[in-house]
Amino acid sequence: MNTDQLMRNILKELVGKSGAENLKIIKINVNNLSKYGELSFPTNILAWKSLIEFDKYIEITKNKTNILEIYLKINNINKENCSDNQIITEALNLLISNSKCWPVSLQSGFIHKEKICLRLNRLSVISTAIKIAIKYNHEYGRTSGTDVNKQSGKTVYLEVNEDPESNLTTSRLRLLKSISENIFNLQGYDVQISESNNDKIDFKYLLTTKSKNEFKEKYISYSCGVVKNLDTNSKETLLTYDAYLQKKIQNIVDLNECRELENENQQLENYKSIAKAIITFEFFSVKPNHPVIIAENPEADKRVISNKGGAFVLYNQTRISSILDKFDKECINGKYPALWNIDDIDLDILNLEEEWELIYNFIFGYPMIVSNSIEFKLHHELCPQVICSFLSHLSKKFSIYYRRYRILTEGCTHLLPTLMARIYLLKALQIVYNNSLNILNINSISRM
Repeated sequence: MNTDQLMRNILKELVGKSGAENLKIIKINVNNLSKYGELSFPTNILAWKSLIEFDKYIEITKNKTNILEIYLKINNINKENCSDNQIITEALNLLISNSKCWPVSLQSGFIHKEKICLRLNRLSVISTAIKIAIKYNHEYGRTSGTDVNKQSGKTVYLEVNEDPESNLTTSRLRLLKSISENIFNLQGYDVQISESNNDKIDFKYLLTTKSKNEFKEKYISYSCGVVKNLDTNSKETLLTYDAYLQKKIQNIVDLNECRELENENQQLENYKSIAKAIITFEFFSVKPNHPVIIAENPEADKRVISNKGGAFVLYNQTRISSILDKFDKECINGKYPALWNIDDIDLDILNLEEEWELIYNFIFGYPMIVSNSIEFKLHHELCPQVICSFLSHLSKKFSIYYRRYRILTEGCTHLLPTLMARIYLLKALQIVYNNSLNILNINSISRM
């Protein structure tokens, strides 16, 4: 059960439809969850006009302006002479009651500025989300056979039309192809590595900077933005990807010149991974069809930790790895007992608001992020920036949590239940980090 499936359940309950094309009417809240709830949807019937069969429910919808009033009518509950507040209360009680049979149920609801805000039953999410993430590990986020995906199993092939003028732009195209193939694979598509079975391929895309597909017949042209130089405000034609990568690596080395290296070769490999992450986040901080502007100025990289880019993401990923490594060492040293079996732990003890935001937004919500990274309308819309934005927000939230709360407390008996629960929280977050970084072809690192 994930956010996508929960939204489908709500839509099916309200209007009898649960298609992916209808989900956007439900908004996922990511901030102030205690105040505004986890989900919300508009009450005005006009916002629902594409989802309701007005011909079928002509008598029900007549003179109705509130979706909850229609919901009651569909369920043969007549509230003709009731106030708006009474109608909302009755409808919400019905919706919440009927949700009790869902894997994740609703706890309560209220109206706020012409929107219905819904609070989830947190206890039904916390344990389930963490256990599922840990169970599936590197497969977490992959479309399962029970998921609703009409395109699952279809074949797709992507090809790059290289830009002869710009190696950096070509590198962006190649990286977009690789990342998109990773996402297609997770969504259940059969990704083809060649067009040898040309007639059996369902979707063929040509990634190009040209406005028209002048090179391949029967291909869908996907227009991508070029890489531009900040100083000239024009396409970067002189700097290659390898040269740009080396500049990034050298900038990182310079920033750490006073730092003593325990393993120089390993640290240089880490620096290379960080540099690649920085570039990847630069390339896909915006939609692929938008141009990217880069700066060769080393001063720009002095802010990589504070600008929520690739380095900031890896910085917080290594924080989690360091905590888990230290926990394992302290178990060996006898400070802590061995990690308890997850089924023996009350994960509901993770009741801090910051913990709930991490679980709901980034563990429970991760499968939907994978789903949203390539959306199918008439054709596929490639959205790797969704993964980059997700990781940046996760890192920001985890950084706040890390500063406010000490994970590895003393090994006192009364503190162990919370400690063990938080270790599993971090393990689930580590899985989400690693899987997301794998999509972007970024190597996880053990230390900065």
